[in-house]
Amino acid sequence: MQGVFGDPIYIETLSEATFSSALAEIPNTKFESILLIAVDQDTPFPKELESLLSNSEFPIWGGVFPGIILAAQVKKSGALVIPIVVKTHIDIIENISQFPHSGKQLSFDNHDTKSALILTDGLTDSIEDTLEIVIKSLPSNTVVFGGGAGSLSFEKKPCLFTPKGTYQDAMLIVTMTQPWELVISHGWEILDGPFLANEVSGNEVIQLNFQPAIDIYSSVVEDHSKKSLQDTSFFDIAQTYPFGIDRLDNELLVRDPIKVENNHLVCVGDIPENTMLYILKGEPSSLIKATKDAATSRYANHSINNGFLFTCISRELFLKDRFQDELLGIAKPMNNNNPLIGVLALGEIASSVNGCVDFHNKTAVMAMPTVVN
Repeated sequence: MQGVFGDPIYIETLSEATFSSALAEIPNTKFESILLIAVDQDTPFPKELESLLSNSEFPIWGGVFPGIILAAQVKKSGALVIPIVVKTHIDIIENISQFPHSGKQLSFDNHDTKSALILTDGLTDSIEDTLEIVIKSLPSNTVVFGGGAGSLSFEKKPCLFTPKGTYQDAMLIVTMTQPWELVISHGWEILDGPFLANEVSGNEVIQLNFQPAIDIYSSVVEDHSKKSLQDTSFFDIAQTYPFGIDRLDNELLVRDPIKVENNHLVCVGDIPENTMLYILKGEPSSLIKATKDAATSRYANHSINNGFLFTCISRELFLKDRFQDELLGIAKPMNNNNPLIGVLALGEIASSVNGCVDFHNKTAVMAMPTVVN
């Protein structure tokens, strides 16, 4: 396989022994580091994994996710060992829930940086604020992509790792001289709104239009779904009705409400105060078509050597058996023999054409190395 990645190796159960065996399978070609992505329920935290990190002769970095993708198939157990053949520089920011308020400055190895792959604890606070600081510390026009790591149980625990150890409430930044291109798509449509988010607290929506947000949300969702939120799991029904943040580019930034705490709607990712929010709806066919069309349009007349997909775990939960159709729709236009790899993430990170970097929910972000002649 030519490009950024060597051939990925799937491990059914991650341990020091299976990881060592996987390393032995890697051909004796030059690679710079190892990207290790593991499924939450099978990851041996913390002692055995830290032993893997410290004992390897190659830098190992990566994260733990609700699921991984190999050859357009979802794996809910095991791990992927992916050799990285381009030079990488690895940085970690700890305590990101406090970092934007700490007054600390960032300094990266910016020489010839063209892209940054960012993995963040998807269940912590201040992700967007920290991203903003990170972007200001990188060269202009740096392409940024990545996703949120963590557990679908929403238990806060270590989910990122570098050669120095394991981390939670952290952000991992891996800069490269390799340029990348992105495809971003979600397919969600407006159901109702806009509503003024006049009172928020980080990732919690407290009031909409000066009324309790839970009341507005429940009224709209119950009317459309014909289901009662009191009689139905909030997480189950909210998968179908995310929020959409209105933006100046006329695109909607999706926010995933995952639970109710103290009558506040808790989302994956912050909600800016006094922003305009829509309540969205989705149909499986429209979501699948949106990602397939976006991939087909971008891949046209391109030869894609590698591709890495960050797609939201809630898309897989929403689409159920049809999620396979979405993965095939993304993979087929690549028109090569390399397997589509990626993760089911707790939020997706992507830079836009206007230079902003967003933390998405319920969205598919496909990253492809740019062919440099």
